[in-house]
Amino acid sequence: MGEAVSLEMISPEAASTLSVKDKQVKLLDVRSVLEFNQAHIKDAINVPIDTLANRVNELSQAKQSYIVLCRTGNRSVKAADMLIQSGIPAVKVTDGGMIAWQKAKLAVVKGEGGISLERQVRIMAGSIVLSGILLSWFIHPYFIGISVFVAGGLIYAGLTDNCMMGMLLMKLPYNRKLYQAKSGAGTCSISG
Repeated sequence: MGEAVSLEMISPEAASTLSVKDKQVKLLDVRSVLEFNQAHIKDAINVPIDTLANRVNELSQAKQSYIVLCRTGNRSVKAADMLIQSGIPAVKVTDGGMIAWQKAKLAVVKGEGGISLERQVRIMAGSIVLSGILLSWFIHPYFIGISVFVAGGLIYAGLTDNCMMGMLLMKLPYNRKLYQAKSGAGTCSISG
């Protein structure tokens, strides 16, 4: 169970064809609910990677094959490895994720707009860093600590792939609306 498994990569075109032809194959989108709601593949199941461990049993009981995708393919590899280690043998990873899917001009369901969480984090981090610099320049040099704190948070986020600022931004009312799973959007039903 703990041994390394080689993952099968599949092109977006092949993933699209396979998921349409074989009803036992499900597209498993491991992006966040916000990312999923902004654009997703019709009939894809959304199980964000941070909730995947809690849903592995449900996925394995569905007795289906999965083609995993995320934005670029990085989270997909982690998710596919988690599924395989949990005993789900038929798992493939979409090479290049949603970015490659959209570049291939394959069908995508467009959802609500808004600024992506990743862009919100960049805007917020840049604004706080700039504020810290300006405050340290015009008010008191110790305000540079604000910028240092944000820089440390960004380094932590890069090293751990865990963004606290993103988690805080998700709690804002306009993000909370987008993060709520929409009924019928394919986010809840594993087997359907």
